[in-house]
Amino acid sequence: MRLDKYVTYAGISRSAAVSAIKAGRVAVDGVVVKNPAIKIDSGVITLDGEAIDGSEFVYLLMNKPAGYVCERNRPDSVFNLLPEKYSRRNISVCGRLDKDTEGMLLLSDDGDFVHRIIAPAKHLAKTYLVRPKNPVTDADIKAFESGLRIDGGDVCRPAKIERSGVDAFVTITEGMYHQIKRMFEAVDNEVLYLRRIKTGGLSLPETLSPGEILRLSEKDLSRIFR
Repeated sequence: MRLDKYVTYAGISRSAAVSAIKAGRVAVDGVVVKNPAIKIDSGVITLDGEAIDGSEFVYLLMNKPAGYVCERNRPDSVFNLLPEKYSRRNISVCGRLDKDTEGMLLLSDDGDFVHRIIAPAKHLAKTYLVRPKNPVTDADIKAFESGLRIDGGDVCRPAKIERSGVDAFVTITEGMYHQIKRMFEAVDNEVLYLRRIKTGGLSLPETLSPGEILRLSEKDLSRIFR
């Protein structure tokens, strides 16, 4: 890949990348390179002394902590948890989580990938750990599996619900606004705790602490859509 193209993928325009390289602001493995057309295959690339990531796209998994929102330009934004090296990229969340909801949050600057995650027509399964106020009943399970009408209007696609002690695992294949909470309200129950633990075939790693970020590999991506 040409050096100027690599720097561009880090989140600046091609003209700005060329100017930065010619000005001696870019180094490859500690050596300043002023030729924008030089080919690079590997190594540490820095801009103004800071390492940059010039991959065409990045795919991230965050263990979202409670108390953070998925909107930008707020002190409690999940984007403030991203490492500085991603700050120049136009990264989006792939399916929002409420402020009080924890767990698996995918982020990427690949628009096609984001669309595949959130598009209703894709019916990508997402699983949540739910702690309801009242125990889940057999009638609740039947109602979820039949397709609930929520708020007297929208009818949800059939959802799978499994009991696990006082908790439940709920798998849905759509992403209506506050859907899990509204589904439990529809059966006269209330969600006390909610955490997304799985998207498609990819699970939230148990070793990933709240607020931590994992860079997804090609193998991880294939598991999502498997």
